[in-house]
Amino acid sequence: MLQGVSVDILKISKHIQKVTELFSSDRQNGEKEFDNIMANVETTANKLGIELTCPRVAARQVHRPNHSTQTINEYYRKSIFLPYLDSLVQSLKDRFSDRNKPSFEIFNLHPKIMKDLSKEDFEKSINNINSTYCELLDNFKEQSILWFDLWKNTEIDAKALEKLNLIEVLEHEHACFLPSVAKAIQIALCLPPTTCTIERSFSTLKRVKTWIRNTMSNNRLSGLCLLSVHRRKIKENKENFMQKVIDLFAMDTRRIQLLFK
Repeated sequence: MLQGVSVDILKISKHIQKVTELFSSDRQNGEKEFDNIMANVETTANKLGIELTCPRVAARQVHRPNHSTQTINEYYRKSIFLPYLDSLVQSLKDRFSDRNKPSFEIFNLHPKIMKDLSKEDFEKSINNINSTYCELLDNFKEQSILWFDLWKNTEIDAKALEKLNLIEVLEHEHACFLPSVAKAIQIALCLPPTTCTIERSFSTLKRVKTWIRNTMSNNRLSGLCLLSVHRRKIKENKENFMQKVIDLFAMDTRRIQLLFK
């Protein structure tokens, strides 16, 4: 869900809240839930001829769980099942807590999401965003309301709207006249929901910095990586890009002649 290039972080946030509630419910009914798990474990162990045992319980133990329990079921529930659920629920709450809500709500500026929002809900979202980024965004509330009205009155195909990404929204003519909204969209583009974006740059680096091209300056390495990552934009502006490269090479005195038909 979080591995795609285009991620709807708002939907993911709502989905993860439901998942967190589900895990919290399992934590509250931990004894009943673990009994069901343990019943399946015992069935599988009997088929494989494995005897279920719990580790030795010592008077003083610091290197592993040392719960004083009467049954195997109780030992593994206290030492593995409940701590794991506690850790999982806490991790989800930390990453997708209410304090991150303004950062997620900044994605409400996407036209696809605005089409499904009422003006009142959109204004509430804008107030939350403005309280967080007020020092960076001037007249953001006023420009956002205008942004909302402009897109509400813009006729656009539903399929085209679904495929519209934030970069294309930023390049739209509406964003040119609303600098604070454009800056807010830039902030949204800089919010990495996962490590996948960074991992893609690592993959690009492996393709570019090979054993036959091992020594180069930082500018050259960065340029080649950008060419690899944004190759779609290079293909779209191929002729203009090639001409700029030729002009750049022609600025210095070289032995080769840059003559092309």
